[in-house]
Amino acid sequence: VPSITIEEACRMPIFQLVQGMEVCNGATHQRANDYAREVCVTLGMNGTGGSDAHSTVGVGSCATLFENPISCQEDLVRELKARRFRAVVRKDGSFL
Repeated sequence: VPSITIEEACRMPIFQLVQGMEVCNGATHQRANDYAREVCVTLGMNGTGGSDAHSTVGVGSCATLFENPISCQEDLVRELKARRFRAVVRKDGSFL
């Protein structure tokens, strides 16, 4: 159970410095992911996803889906700033 409310989390100074945050981490309990997603939505940010895999089973459990192809660092920065991405979770071999 989080020690602070969503509203309290949203008032943290760090969120004045970022444009998004990880909301889907494959090695994190679902409650923590849901909490991060609620903070992100409340702040009007997009969320990213990452597997945080420590075994082959976890690889690709969560990911960040971009609307456009990413082939270099400049592409990544451009798409992140344009908010053309979202966090996805792999279920039954497909990303949702």
